[in-house]
Amino acid sequence: MNVLVYSGNGTTAESVKHCLYTLRRFLSPHYAVISVDANVIRKEPWAEKTSLLVFPGGADLPFCSEFNGEGNRKIKQFVKRGGKYMGFCAGAYYASSRLEFETGSDIEVSGSRELKFFPGTAVGTAFKGFRYSSNNGERAAYCSIEPTLADGETHSFNTFFSHYNGGPTFYDAEKFDKVEVLSRYLEPIDADSGEAKTNAAIIHCEVGDGSAILFGPHVEFEPSLLKYSHSRKDSAMIQRLESNSSQRDYFLRLCLKKLGLKVNNAEDAIVPKLTPLLLSSINEEELRRMVSNIEANVGYQDDEKSIIKDANDSFHVTKISDSQASIPSKMNSDDYDDPDAAVKEIWIFENGEVPYYRMTPYFNITAYYSNLTAIWKEENEKTPFYPKDFTYGKTLLYGEILTSTNTLIEKNYKILQYLPDGYTAIGTTQISGRGRGGNVWVSPMGTLAISTVVRLSFEDAVNSPVIFAQYLTSMAMVDAILGYGEGYDEMPVRLKWPNDIYVMKPSFLAKYGNKGPPKYVNEIDPIYAKIGGLLISTVAQQDNYVMVIGAGINVSNAGPTTTLNLVLNQLNHLRAAKGQPPLPNYTTEKLAAKFMVSLDKLFAIFKTSGFTSLLPKYYNYWLHEDQIVTLGSIGSTKAQIRGISSTNGLLVVEELNRDDTPTGKTFELQPDGNSFDMFNGLITRKHNR
Repeated sequence: MNVLVYSGNGTTAESVKHCLYTLRRFLSPHYAVISVDANVIRKEPWAEKTSLLVFPGGADLPFCSEFNGEGNRKIKQFVKRGGKYMGFCAGAYYASSRLEFETGSDIEVSGSRELKFFPGTAVGTAFKGFRYSSNNGERAAYCSIEPTLADGETHSFNTFFSHYNGGPTFYDAEKFDKVEVLSRYLEPIDADSGEAKTNAAIIHCEVGDGSAILFGPHVEFEPSLLKYSHSRKDSAMIQRLESNSSQRDYFLRLCLKKLGLKVNNAEDAIVPKLTPLLLSSINEEELRRMVSNIEANVGYQDDEKSIIKDANDSFHVTKISDSQASIPSKMNSDDYDDPDAAVKEIWIFENGEVPYYRMTPYFNITAYYSNLTAIWKEENEKTPFYPKDFTYGKTLLYGEILTSTNTLIEKNYKILQYLPDGYTAIGTTQISGRGRGGNVWVSPMGTLAISTVVRLSFEDAVNSPVIFAQYLTSMAMVDAILGYGEGYDEMPVRLKWPNDIYVMKPSFLAKYGNKGPPKYVNEIDPIYAKIGGLLISTVAQQDNYVMVIGAGINVSNAGPTTTLNLVLNQLNHLRAAKGQPPLPNYTTEKLAAKFMVSLDKLFAIFKTSGFTSLLPKYYNYWLHEDQIVTLGSIGSTKAQIRGISSTNGLLVVEELNRDDTPTGKTFELQPDGNSFDMFNGLITRKHNR
């Protein structure tokens, strides 16, 4: 299930950042915590796959502009039907029946609001001094942990300090039915909190079958991240918050449990810290040439020639000539509490060295290279194909914990020019992974996160358009899964248009057997679960389209959805019933190597022959044969899917009459941007023919 953090108009970048960071600490791997914009909330069918919707701090009037009317109706319906809502500061004002913010001042905002999760008035600011786009009004607010919240849990403290900047108190909150005060300000406030003067700071509201928690203070703010804001001068406030972190974490953990969310163990409530990036290659000359070009053309920023800076990241370079004897010291933790702004350590293994396996306990790079070489040789012996030598995957950047494999390549434009075709990055854990629509997530351990540089010349692109790269990549991953070894072709893996990778859920595999239901079924989601997807970014450089192809696949991670090995385990039960031996679990090293070889092979064919010859393979994998869909742009007309256009990659459908008979009129369609369920919404018509 998803936890959605609104990150559009009205939110501040800092508030969104802290929400994502903190919620991932407590909820991974049970939930995918992702950021979404207003368009997603208004138009996409997110509610069925979402447990919690979060509105961070910022300004609530832009929230009204984005959601008043239909958007708020969807949010209210989600909560009333059992969903959960958290609002921090502006998100709390917005979810109240009325707000009175700095009345009588030049920044006054007063009026009723539509959500009305709190049936009373949110009054602010609780502490004077707030100004927009400023930290002048922030402080460490002293707050209580009300006994009813603990609900039997015992701890040595019942108070905590929280970051505060502009949030409300909730007027007479204790007088409303189905409203519970979870925390109170324990020092005099500047706002009227009602007749009893109980200074309600954080409240829980029952809303139909769901509930909401509204926060006046920024309990989600992480002090270790606040240290890196150059505009902050109040170090005493940050120190107070840091010294009180365990109490604040305890309170927030209780709040999440109050909403019925599955919270991870306290000892696991840590966002992983970045680890060094290890750069190596089984082609020593390619690595040497690449590094030399980057040094000469991008250059170092310091006299010691150790820092290379690009548009998105800075890298501290250490060269290693003996992988077992010259292990650098660990990174200074103060350098990377804010992972996106951190200087990334990169260790370059020269002279043909490969990182020693003890350095990479979760990904054996030697095993990966061995698999890559062996698989290439085996594939070429079976069916020789165009390249004389393999290209993809032989120069590898690996990080046990990194920001995003795609971002590290794609966003550093100067370095990208000098990366060889097939340069690959693999991460065991991504903490700033990127998806469709700018969504951000944590990809947990057990997920294969892999990105590769692929170049397509302008000349080749005339007959082999870039649009088909998404189809080739998704096909390559399915090839790798089904071609992993003898017997693995029984895995019920399919493609959901245009490029998501789905697998039959173990319970349905037990029901249908390894043949499964028809490739297309009317209700895809109950039977199949998404286990992988991809993101392709393209720039033009030196007469080439340079694509950074990022793919992710759930191999053995604990959540939040199913994985290849969970399905394989069920398949092995079926095999055992037939007297067949079990298939060993997938490993990320071998699967990555399989994917690289398949991607190399498919792109070689594509550059020579175009996509037409590969269409049968794509159709063999997809879930949509003869599926009926709705064309939203032409009066909700029904149409039946016929295939993919071999010229522009769009979806070809044929119009249907009311009795579902074909009319002979066809259309070419593009996705509607729906990242939750492509076929639950409407597909936008591109043009007809």
